[in-house]
Amino acid sequence: MAGRREGDPPTRALEERDPELLLQPADLVTQGGLGDVKPGGRATEMQLLRDRDEVVHQAQIDSFDRRNLPIGRQSVLDTAGGGGDDAAMTKLLAAGLVLLATAPLAGAASEVRMHSLPGPVAFPESIGADPRTGAFFTGSLIDGTLYRGDLAAEEARVFLPAGSDGRTSVAGVKVDADSRIWVADAFNGRVLVYDERGALQHVFVLAGPGTPTVNDIAFTRGSAYVTDSARPFLYRISIDEAPRPGTTTLQPWLDVSGSVTYSTGEGPFGVNLNGIVASPDGATLLTVQTNTGKLFRVDTATRVISPVEVVRDGELLFGDGLLRVGDHLYVARNAANEIVKLTLGAGWTTVRVDRTVTNPAFAFPTALAELRGRLLVANSQLDAGNDPTLPFTVVDLPLP
Repeated sequence: MAGRREGDPPTRALEERDPELLLQPADLVTQGGLGDVKPGGRATEMQLLRDRDEVVHQAQIDSFDRRNLPIGRQSVLDTAGGGGDDAAMTKLLAAGLVLLATAPLAGAASEVRMHSLPGPVAFPESIGADPRTGAFFTGSLIDGTLYRGDLAAEEARVFLPAGSDGRTSVAGVKVDADSRIWVADAFNGRVLVYDERGALQHVFVLAGPGTPTVNDIAFTRGSAYVTDSARPFLYRISIDEAPRPGTTTLQPWLDVSGSVTYSTGEGPFGVNLNGIVASPDGATLLTVQTNTGKLFRVDTATRVISPVEVVRDGELLFGDGLLRVGDHLYVARNAANEIVKLTLGAGWTTVRVDRTVTNPAFAFPTALAELRGRLLVANSQLDAGNDPTLPFTVVDLPLP
């Protein structure tokens, strides 16, 4: 874990945020998340992350405006279609020029840093990192653009343009041990695998009844496991098939409907199984249901699904992307604008809440990745509708 180096400036404690604003996207200017912006477009300092002891109360959840969350299939497509207003787009681009300032990337290891994504409709839903090359990848849920960045660069670049290979929406993005980039083409029901240069290697079509929202991916012991947030299925893909050119159609590996109740709804209340992680031995999966906050354990040998007990009354409603680092599990709670760190119990049958992390830089965080001791957070802004704050960003901070 990267820590504060001798000679670094002392950190400033973040002011306590109004509980009524907890579920609102962070305003990086008015809340001071980027520090004092000087001419030239750089911030002189970045406030650091802090722990929160509070959780979102039911009253706050009940008062949350569910109508402004373009996460369901139709509302995402509506958002994409709403981008033709030239005046509105000019306004967004102007706002982007004002907010382009980021924390200097060459500073202290304890800094919170920002990496911007080009374009007005990035809406990054996931993030994957390659420890071998130091690169990270994220993609647009709106138009399927795939971006590549690294810790030293302030701005990511377009790695694969929107629409290439028929890719129209990027949800899960993960990088395997051979630096191949796996991309969930959410609404087309596919997983596309690219080599590190961006050449398409294999297409996996995830079949089954219903309209797909292929979401997250986890690797373990020669297999990739994939969630679908609209259809009650888990899929298993052989990693050995990935480098072989061609297309493979797969049936569901596991129908979860006997243990997990899928439901429809607006925004995150219509998102079911989402983030997924796997144990190193391949025996166990953990996956979170966004619209209930329930965490489930899957035994890959018996295919038995069981609920995981959350100790210390932790709140995982709006749980989205998952990240496992050793015996710790990190959960991105999108609409709560926070990350929950948990400790995994024996056999992954229980988890204990260790801490809750918030930061003014978070903006509907949906995914997490670890890269060289840094935690990368995808700021999806999926609650922004047609009025996102530009540029879209990935937050880069010390692993809590």
